[in-house]
Amino acid sequence: MKDQHQEGGDNSNLYQGQSLEVHNYGITAQEARDIAKGVFYENYLTLNGRALEEVHRRIDEFANLFLAKLSEAPQQSINNFDTARMLSATYKAQRQYVENGDQELAEMLADFLIAMAAEEPRSLNDIVLNQAVEVASKLTPSQIDGLVSILNVLWVEVDDYPTSGSDVFDFLHTQLTPYYGRIPQRSAEYEYMSALGVVSERPVSASPYQWLANGYPGVFVKGFSLDSLEPELKLYTMPPREGGQYFEPLPENENLFRIKLAEARRIVANRRADPYNATRSAGALERLLNKCDLEPQQIRESCRKHWPELAAFLDVMQESRAMDYRPNSVGIAIGHAAWRRHNPEISLDELLE
Repeated sequence: MKDQHQEGGDNSNLYQGQSLEVHNYGITAQEARDIAKGVFYENYLTLNGRALEEVHRRIDEFANLFLAKLSEAPQQSINNFDTARMLSATYKAQRQYVENGDQELAEMLADFLIAMAAEEPRSLNDIVLNQAVEVASKLTPSQIDGLVSILNVLWVEVDDYPTSGSDVFDFLHTQLTPYYGRIPQRSAEYEYMSALGVVSERPVSASPYQWLANGYPGVFVKGFSLDSLEPELKLYTMPPREGGQYFEPLPENENLFRIKLAEARRIVANRRADPYNATRSAGALERLLNKCDLEPQQIRESCRKHWPELAAFLDVMQESRAMDYRPNSVGIAIGHAAWRRHNPEISLDELLE
């Protein structure tokens, strides 16, 4: 490596790393680590005494974490770190950790940098990840867990469509157990997150139980007897004891029936695609589905009997108005990075779709 000299005027930032000889196969992860450290020390405040020692310790901690993750990245991603775009983002990430010292934050920031290096400059993912580097340290761990919890309720679906509410409750209990007792309990925290730009307030309020009903059409319903059907629907109940074309036994009580789940999903999909015409032309089957939907309080009671811990958690989300906010692109990126600690299969692209 060669010595370099660079000067700048007052208040200028000099993003100059150590010069190095780039081989025909690109730079190594170790060289990228050293460049990042050099950029940080050349641009951060000049400190003395114990504060300086703490800075050195934390920057070494972050550099070692960063090196471990970068060593597993593709060579092209490593090469991309020797660019102004990535050095600027790396400096910001190091500064966030130096000033906070939070190990979970360091993991998240390093993941953002690795992901950003694989993106095309100025692509949506690149811009979102760059902004996430700046914003993540302004959120408390509880607020980040709140983001993950909202994402679980809004975006995650059981791989095989559930046949009963119990299936949904079992799945959510597994997904959300790591966050029990860890999410914000005051609406003011989500208001702050909205001001920060990681969530947006919805125009209409809804409880988490209502979101479950919306997310799984036909699952959270009360049963009916075939004899109670409107005359035009009775034509479709042959053979009568099996429910015919549109109906099937209710899992919780096989003496009652419900609309077949595939048909319920089709009705709701049509309603969402063209809500105005779907409402005007609603037939007997659509009217029956609306009539049989459980109220949020009934879903809550069912959840409380099946998983009391899950019901208590969803109650906190309801009381704090968590579901009144929708994570935006930056909030999704931050929530995704935290979520991957427990579910590494989740893709950021899937959540951003």
